[in-house]
Amino acid sequence: MLPAPEAPAAPEARAVAGAPAAPATAWATLSLNSIPISKVVLDGRPLGSTPKLSVRVKAGNHSVVFIGPGGRVARSVSVASGGSKTVAVRLPRD
Repeated sequence: MLPAPEAPAAPEARAVAGAPAAPATAWATLSLNSIPISKVVLDGRPLGSTPKLSVRVKAGNHSVVFIGPGGRVARSVSVASGGSKTVAVRLPRD
């Protein structure tokens, strides 16, 4: 007796020869702080007041703007998949 043939793989499980695997979303964390306390904007999205610890972000490049009474400070940061970085600044006083 011959073994039963295997059922075909579901479309999402089939691999195409030579095609790269679908990338999984890569996550990382950022911690954001300032002296004095400031409002923080991450990639154009307001997050509230500092400090902000372990903010989950997609791996890659991000822009951070700290806004205080004496002005604003902008920083760019790149964080690898599974990594974490801290962005800390000293803002000008009034």
